[in-house]
Amino acid sequence: MKYKIVKNNDKIRNSKKFTNDKFQKELVTFCKSCDKSIPLLSFIDELFHVRNVWGYDEKLSNLFPFLKSNVNDAIKVHEIFCEWKPFDKYDLGQLRGSFLEELTLELLKDVYDDELIFQESKIILGDFQSHFWDVIVIVDDWVDAYECKFSSYSVNRGQLDDMVGLRNNLESSMIFLVVFQPKGAVIEILNTLKGNTSAEVYEKYLDKINIISLEDFSRGNPFRDCT
Repeated sequence: MKYKIVKNNDKIRNSKKFTNDKFQKELVTFCKSCDKSIPLLSFIDELFHVRNVWGYDEKLSNLFPFLKSNVNDAIKVHEIFCEWKPFDKYDLGQLRGSFLEELTLELLKDVYDDELIFQESKIILGDFQSHFWDVIVIVDDWVDAYECKFSSYSVNRGQLDDMVGLRNNLESSMIFLVVFQPKGAVIEILNTLKGNTSAEVYEKYLDKINIISLEDFSRGNPFRDCT
């Protein structure tokens, strides 16, 4: 049975206040090309939670002992945030999510042609409708669906069920949970969502979800050959 892809144009339109922000664009572009070490990526994570410029300075000072070759990259990130001051303009939780979605989208565009990539879209297959995924990529009728969560703390069991639902209803699909956290922390949080599911069944359930974590970002473009 052939599936259909439907975009959520309202959500795409509402997200433009973030995606059109010149500083978010600058940070995303920088993150695509910089030496993405774990300390630098963790530094970016921390700055997205800070609510004053003095906090940016403190985080940079604390980072220096852990840096090896990319001191200039850390200084550049610090400069972007100091000029940006996103805490004055945005809900930082929404901004963090937008940043990760845009970074994911731009890295996917380095791998796939634009016409194969669909933002904020759902899949309809007969009576089944998926939730709206952050990004869907179609390659040779194979569906790769990406859910972006800056922190795994924002993931709930219902969202996991939605993700796995696509895999259960469309065999020619792979589902990805993209998280801006170390993989160990992500798995630890996901394991707390087991509920009444038996350990054996829940292990098979989680096996259907491919996790893209900070470690994957640190090795370059995590979406190359990830399928």
